[in-house]
Amino acid sequence: MSRSYPLPLARLAATFAVTLLMTLLTTGCVLVPKRVAIMDFVNATNDHALDHLSVAIPETLITAMNRDPNTILILERQDINHYLEEIDRNPGPDSRVDRFWQLGKRLGADYFVIGSVARFGKRFTVQCRLFSVETGRLVPASAVARSCDREEDLFEVACVLGAAMVQQVYGRYPKTEAETQGSQPVLAPDPPPPPAPTAPQPSFPDRPVRPRILR
Repeated sequence: MSRSYPLPLARLAATFAVTLLMTLLTTGCVLVPKRVAIMDFVNATNDHALDHLSVAIPETLITAMNRDPNTILILERQDINHYLEEIDRNPGPDSRVDRFWQLGKRLGADYFVIGSVARFGKRFTVQCRLFSVETGRLVPASAVARSCDREEDLFEVACVLGAAMVQQVYGRYPKTEAETQGSQPVLAPDPPPPPAPTAPQPSFPDRPVRPRILR
């Protein structure tokens, strides 16, 4: 049974996306949109009460990340399911990694967002990360996790994770060929030379000291 969540931070991802887009425009950067596919999340604790979250959280991520198709293009989940059925008929030697790689090539995707949801006691934890189709591997240092104490707060958690994934994708845009050829290494300036040692100067009293004559 699907559940709906409140909309406390729906503006968070929108604000982040608009700010990032304005920054790119003002700096003169024109980027080709990255094609991103968001997969169903894994129920890490095998708690069947969380099965609906494996789909609900990715759907919220789609809403959070799909703010501007000119920068990030979220692929249709119907296409993902269609190609997955074909790939599962002929699995490769490394079923999980090869599955993502084949799916990415067929979809023309640049990245996958994959993740998991778990509950330990009364605390929910959601984690997601990027899978690069180009390298066929998980992107290092791309994992982001958030926790909450109530299921009602998972929508807010998903919005925060969506904004973080947008930032992860943008942080991995390669430089253009012109930028790469025209860029030169910036060398740090040489430190100033240390001051030359000076000989100590003798100190003299302001007034001459006269000896006192005793009578």
